[in-house]
Amino acid sequence: MIGWSRNAAGKMPLSFRLFFKATAVALFFLSADEIISIHEHLGARMEKQTGLFENTALETRGFSWVLIYGPIALAGLAVIGYVFFKLLSKLPESSRERRTAKAFLFSALAGLPLILLLEALEGYF
Repeated sequence: MIGWSRNAAGKMPLSFRLFFKATAVALFFLSADEIISIHEHLGARMEKQTGLFENTALETRGFSWVLIYGPIALAGLAVIGYVFFKLLSKLPESSRERRTAKAFLFSALAGLPLILLLEALEGYF
């Protein structure tokens, strides 16, 4: 809960605190979405209204949500990358925090596109 900590108020710029708060809210939404399957319902509704994937193997599976969530995920990835690069520039060169931040940045940059690809492949096969 870095963004809400009173101790971080004086040590961390407001923009970083807002970033961590927004990340917490986004992760909460994504976990609720995964549990309730909001994205599949949204995709099925979009397919029904637009006729997208009609007469294909994906017709009734609700995978058009990738067309909605994909650009949002890529924009989020760009924001995460920007904020982490700014954060990295403020950390000492050989610190443990810098190595940890780099590991998180790499996992986000590699993980988000991979998740979208695997979800899309799941719908196809």
